Amino acid sequence: WSSDVCSSDLGEMFNWSFTTKKFLSVRDRITKDNIRRGLLGDKPESASGDTNVRVEMLSHLQVSLVESPKQWRDAANGLDLYDDNVLIKIYELVAEIQGKAIDDALKASEEAKEKLRKVRSKKDEQKDEGTGGGAA
Repeated sequence: WSSDVCSSDLGEMFNWSFTTKKFLSVRDRITKDNIRRGLLGDKPESASGDTNVRVEMLSHLQVSLVESPKQWRDAANGLDLYDDNVLIKIYELVAEIQGKAIDDALKASEEAKEKLRKVRSKKDEQKDEGTGGGAA
């Protein structure tokens, strides 16, 4: 995906393209937590709410983004950005893509379950028809 993101603090416009994972593996989620804890330091309980939110977004993007523009990488994968709205916009786009992928997978799963129910029901009906008749 590609997005235009404006930095309100600096007035810069970024037209960056990213590739993101649709789903995070168990390893990705563990790595994300490790990155998050590394960024928060020894006393995460003393971090401000704003810092916690930023760290959550940065760690999520770190494990989600597969391809990113050089400017993003040069900004230490978002750590050296000056404006939160750039980070927020990229995070929101990734979260939207991943949320849609999960919704699509759940929908496909429900459709598969319904199809399986119909097949099983049909088999049960055929089984019942086969045992009901016979010579006495």
